[in-house]
Amino acid sequence: MNLIGWEYETPHKRNETSPQPLTGWLLLMGFIEDAFNAAKILLLASASQMKDAVNDSTHKPAIVDFFSEHCGYSRNMAGPFTELKATYENSVTFLGVDAGDHASFTGDYKISAFPTFIGYACGHEIDRVVGATKEGVENLVMRLKDTKCWMKDKMKFQK
Repeated sequence: MNLIGWEYETPHKRNETSPQPLTGWLLLMGFIEDAFNAAKILLLASASQMKDAVNDSTHKPAIVDFFSEHCGYSRNMAGPFTELKATYENSVTFLGVDAGDHASFTGDYKISAFPTFIGYACGHEIDRVVGATKEGVENLVMRLKDTKCWMKDKMKFQK
């Protein structure tokens, strides 16, 4: 019998009714957040934090992973995203947003699928990658790291 993530095996004896350990998708809840916390990737939880992150991209480019704990592709990209953070953390800021939990403000960013990676530099969106390919995200990181802002006018930037 399967009850919302809890799985019970058929008892071998009539008086045996104790549940078996959790299996399946419920064990994976919190997987991405745990991986990001271990890698010291800041998880944004409000519109003001997101706005601050975009504004801070005038000093150092940022890439934001909009993910959902319920999405298998998002879970698959957690490892490669943390690896890229370890490699490029000196030149790009890595951030995460659990769009499933924070739909109230992530709708403003037109997220159509998970995971979506948006790169910001000079206070503006540079590009986005939708889907789960490490190569695509790494290419975005390389573009961000090579982006230079003109400090006299923050509205202008070079790609």
